[in-house]
Amino acid sequence: MNEIKTVGMIGRGAIGVIFGHIIQQTLNDDMVFIVDEDRYIKYQQYPLYSNSQLCNFRYCTNVDDFKIVDLMIYAVKFPALNNAIEISKPFINDDTIIISTLNGISSEDILRETFKNNNVIRCIAQKMDSVYQNNEVNYSSTGELVVGMDNKYQKDSFNTLIHFFDKVHIPYVISDDIIHDQWSKLMLNCGVNQVCAAYNIPYGGIQDDKAMKSKMIETMKEIQAVAQCMNIILTDDEIDNWVKAIDALGHDAMPSMRQDVLAHRKTELELFSGTIIPLARKYHIKVPQNEYLYQTIQDIESHF
Repeated sequence: MNEIKTVGMIGRGAIGVIFGHIIQQTLNDDMVFIVDEDRYIKYQQYPLYSNSQLCNFRYCTNVDDFKIVDLMIYAVKFPALNNAIEISKPFINDDTIIISTLNGISSEDILRETFKNNNVIRCIAQKMDSVYQNNEVNYSSTGELVVGMDNKYQKDSFNTLIHFFDKVHIPYVISDDIIHDQWSKLMLNCGVNQVCAAYNIPYGGIQDDKAMKSKMIETMKEIQAVAQCMNIILTDDEIDNWVKAIDALGHDAMPSMRQDVLAHRKTELELFSGTIIPLARKYHIKVPQNEYLYQTIQDIESHF
């Protein structure tokens, strides 16, 4: 089994900082953030902190200043994925293992259009409550990565990835059905991310307000109905477990979509209800909560 000794990270947001900081503790300068020229200049000028600890990350714009990496992690927002793929190409060869922490169910398929199929391992980032503001990332829950194989030819790459997680102490869960689990996470995101963004509330707004919690659950049940038409069974127990997970997060913390709204950034709406609504129409499923949230967030974005 090969060993991961070098890591490239693209996306220095709330998730990228959490896991980049963890990896850096073991790899030091063998973990690098790949950036464009503008970000390189910006990041050199302003220090970054993770839970009050200074992050002395290494940044790189050119593979000649680093090397081909053994592991590439995409932690960008969906609108930036295509550009991230382009700037990362020189750092990747046929042996590079690739994971994406993006929300939704489509980023791995997009990556597999460019890179070696069996080295793109499906991944879910979940249960963290990190907030990125003013060059600081603060969180009470590190969360975890959920990873799984969706074909038998990924076994070597997958085992190498798990060995690396153990070495650098990344919290992870191995999924026996990663496609199902990605849909389950999508169900959560459609509920909590969209409700918090549309109604301008943190997690505490759902924890404390029965009406908001009900909207979140109703939205999730619509994804449950769509998934069933695709032979993906999302149970009521899964919904209950996600509600409990949200109740355990920091009261003032918030999901990424609300952070985007507050920062007047384009959200990942198309990964959530933007994915579900066309499928619902195809299978003749009514999804009024998702349609309302989609329109509401579109209206919010139009005023940025």
